[in-house]
Amino acid sequence: MFCSPITTKEMRQGKDSSDHILLGNIFADKNVSLTYFGYKSLLETLVLHPKKKHFKKVVTHLINHEPKELVDAHLINMIIKIGID
Repeated sequence: MFCSPITTKEMRQGKDSSDHILLGNIFADKNVSLTYFGYKSLLETLVLHPKKKHFKKVVTHLINHEPKELVDAHLINMIIKIGID
């Protein structure tokens, strides 16, 4: 999810997935924050087509690249609801 098409599965193999879950992520590579609407859009897409690995990537990006004071209750509630479902 939101990874550069040049990053292939072969390039990611051999890496510890917990440390390199955002490997090839075009926003993480440039240290870009997605803002509330970016995360909301990604989470709404995950509701329609849920995939655990994509959910983990969105949450990891949120934790690593978003200031805690900018994460609001609505976004946290969306994460919790998708994580439970």
